[in-house]
Amino acid sequence: MKVGIDARLAAGHVGGVQQLIFGLAHGLGQLAGTDEEFVFVVAEGNTEWLVPYLKGSCRAVVVRGDTYRPSPVNRFSRFIPAAGQLRRLYHVARAFTGEGTQPAPSSGVFEGMAADVVHFPLQTAELVALPNIYHPHDLQHVHYSQYFTAFEKELRDHQYRAYCANASVVAVASNWIKQDLVTQFGLSADKIRVVPLAPPNEAGAYQIMTPEVEEAQARAMNLLQGYFFYPAHTWPHKNHAVLIDALATLHRSGRTAHLVFSGRITSHKTVLERQAANLGLDGFVHFVGFVTPQQLQVLYRRATACVIPSLFEAASFPAWEAFLAGAPVAVSNITSLPEQVGDAGLLFDAKDVAQVGSVLIRLWDDLQCRETLRARGFQRVRQLSWRKTALHFRAIYRMLSGHALTEEDVLLLASLPVV
Repeated sequence: MKVGIDARLAAGHVGGVQQLIFGLAHGLGQLAGTDEEFVFVVAEGNTEWLVPYLKGSCRAVVVRGDTYRPSPVNRFSRFIPAAGQLRRLYHVARAFTGEGTQPAPSSGVFEGMAADVVHFPLQTAELVALPNIYHPHDLQHVHYSQYFTAFEKELRDHQYRAYCANASVVAVASNWIKQDLVTQFGLSADKIRVVPLAPPNEAGAYQIMTPEVEEAQARAMNLLQGYFFYPAHTWPHKNHAVLIDALATLHRSGRTAHLVFSGRITSHKTVLERQAANLGLDGFVHFVGFVTPQQLQVLYRRATACVIPSLFEAASFPAWEAFLAGAPVAVSNITSLPEQVGDAGLLFDAKDVAQVGSVLIRLWDDLQCRETLRARGFQRVRQLSWRKTALHFRAIYRMLSGHALTEEDVLLLASLPVV
């Protein structure tokens, strides 16, 4: 059996999808079976992020052609506020002409390699005639359309619907997203498979550190004691603003804490900095940008808690990472997050500043609460691994290609995993 996996991704542009591909490669590389081949299709000039880590039955094929990355106008406008109008005008023009919104026909790459099954883990795909798996990941453009231009909404709606219709199986990471696809796109529930993912750090991205190395990394980042941590790009729907407001509540109560934000810096950062300054929080809100995997581990381990106030998530890799790194977790009570964290995290209404503030105060004051959350989080995340994710996908590959199923495959395919 030969499986073609689309990994034509420019490193660093789509963090969560890149982590999924890396984790899938890590898991598939651990599986035995000499008659199975997992071929990752990577774009010329964008191979270094994945190829060195392909092991076992995994290998790469390098092709010329398109690589999934934001357009130059999109990349430029996310970092420079004045370019936002340019982005909107550019997309208005594209929406008017209809250019770029249609699904991509088959490039012939997967047919040319004689793949039995094709796996599209990106939100882009091709209309191949082969059995295939497609990941739409989420329908954020439906629920928070204000964060998208008309062109972006049209593109997502046309392409996602077409790729879902063409797919043999649609894969998602949570039951919430599955139900959303049934409701919004009218997909049959039987076509959608919920395949739980694992923390990126479980795939070996984090190194085991000595206390001395951890201390050195903390000093290098000028890391202060007593902070809440949120790793997320500064997009509006990630809702950093409510944490800044909640921090002001904490300070008014006489408690002095900091906020540390990591992740890609966008033009929205200036709005957040102005908000912090207006609340008298200069010096208490820190944007550290992209950090190394080792630095990220230190940020989790030393945090009072990891707090995720996002307004929309298909599944939160940071929640898994925090569990594995031993950080207490609190998340907003939206979409898939309650399903994902279970009783291992505190829940709050991310639009209610008072409620978020009370959660921060509880986490700050209650050591026993933090220790309970640490223990529950670690226990929950221990049930996940990229090997288990790979086993589930291999069972789907075998089913779609008509290969013989093992007893384990049958059990996996019959299950409805709950994250």
